[in-house]
Amino acid sequence: ADDLDIYAFSISDSENFDLVFEADTSLPFTVTIQDAGGNLIASADNTSYGMVFQTLDTEFEGQTKDYTVVVDAAGAFGLYNLSINTVGAAPADVAISTLVCPLDHTSGEEVQISWELVSLRGPGNDASIVLHIDLLDDMGAVVSRMVTTTSTVSTQGNLTFGADSEFYTTPDETTSGNYTCRLTIDVNDDLVESDEENNVHIGESFFIQNEEELWANDVDRDGFNTTDSGDGIVDDCPTTFGESTIDRFGCADIDEDGVSNLNDFWPLDASQALDSDLDSFGDNPLGTEGDQCPDVPGVAGGEGGDGCPAAIVDADGDGVLDADDDCPNTPTGTTVGTDGCEVDPTDGTTDNGTDGGNTTTDGNTTTPGDNTGDGNTDGTTDGTEDNTDVTDVQSDSTIFGMSPMIVYALVGLIVVGLVSALLLRGRNSGGQSSVFAEQQKAYDASALPAANDSTITAEQLAYEQQLIAAGYPADAARTYADQHFRPYLNN
Repeated sequence: ADDLDIYAFSISDSENFDLVFEADTSLPFTVTIQDAGGNLIASADNTSYGMVFQTLDTEFEGQTKDYTVVVDAAGAFGLYNLSINTVGAAPADVAISTLVCPLDHTSGEEVQISWELVSLRGPGNDASIVLHIDLLDDMGAVVSRMVTTTSTVSTQGNLTFGADSEFYTTPDETTSGNYTCRLTIDVNDDLVESDEENNVHIGESFFIQNEEELWANDVDRDGFNTTDSGDGIVDDCPTTFGESTIDRFGCADIDEDGVSNLNDFWPLDASQALDSDLDSFGDNPLGTEGDQCPDVPGVAGGEGGDGCPAAIVDADGDGVLDADDDCPNTPTGTTVGTDGCEVDPTDGTTDNGTDGGNTTTDGNTTTPGDNTGDGNTDGTTDGTEDNTDVTDVQSDSTIFGMSPMIVYALVGLIVVGLVSALLLRGRNSGGQSSVFAEQQKAYDASALPAANDSTITAEQLAYEQQLIAAGYPADAARTYADQHFRPYLNN
């Protein structure tokens, strides 16, 4: 007799088996079972005869596999009983592998739910099972059926199947609160299973915001409340959607630069919006038509760039701009009139090269224009006529008892006042209901500074009127005039 008996067999079609070995315990027999690769699966000796191995509830359950059984007599002689019994397929058991509920959202929105199933054991035989996904409130009560669908059990042996997803639109009337979703599989018991407890799974909680409640204090739904909710922000255009945030909250802002269309000087250009000094150049120096001097009215190509004041050119330093100076080369220190020419100290008028007919003679020749009629050849008149001439000169050099310079200054003040009023009226007729603080200070600057300072001469006032007529604000005109007429103020 030999010492070893060897048996080989195969298992397939989800079948399972038992291996039983019986012998007299006095015999030193051993029995082992191995897989096709020679790996030991189980063994028994005379201390453990009986059930040697069974595939149910092990990793070998339902597997198609080749096995080898070896009985070793260990040199002894005797009888034994070896039985390999098939026990059929294991019962099916389908469970839920994953369930992903919707995230936080607003009622009326479309959301997505996804899931995947797993076959834990036994053949499903391609059975079709019904799935339900329900929306539950925070008390666990069913609010609505989210999904009804079917799935085919196509795998076994701890393999996943049935991965799927569905979209669901939350009803508009859903109240605000915490919710979750629940997946139930094989709701009609179409599949006989060894375990029914794992057929229900509840996902993570999420929050649903009722849409009507959300927008109750925001009629136009632009994110700005119709009434103050405690943050001090109120929609300035409560019935019109808008995104402005700088000048007004919640008003139309087509270029999305934060300034509403109403107050945006460049409503279609996001790089520019405001013009605080109202000189037609925008406050952003890097934007379209940028103002390089945004706090001071200016001109194109001004001193310092666009939007800066024009360079003051007064070559002879007499306080009269070259553009208005009829005598551009007046010597330093000369008192001049508004035309830039020297004032004649004898008659209060400027000397621009003509003497008006009152000249004298040299020697005994009568100077042309001397029509005194006294018959003398020295170019003078008699005492009576001389007094008359002086009186005439004094009368000609005053107007209503005031010097021409003072009269000119007063007339200039009146003209500036009228021009300022017309400009302000023109700006206010543009239809803007509100001009915020940055622009308001430009309007305020148009008022003429008071001239009650005794150190301000009539000539300085006349010079200021010329600057104002050229487009400078009154306060800027005063500053520039002080540089020429009152330089000691800067010491």
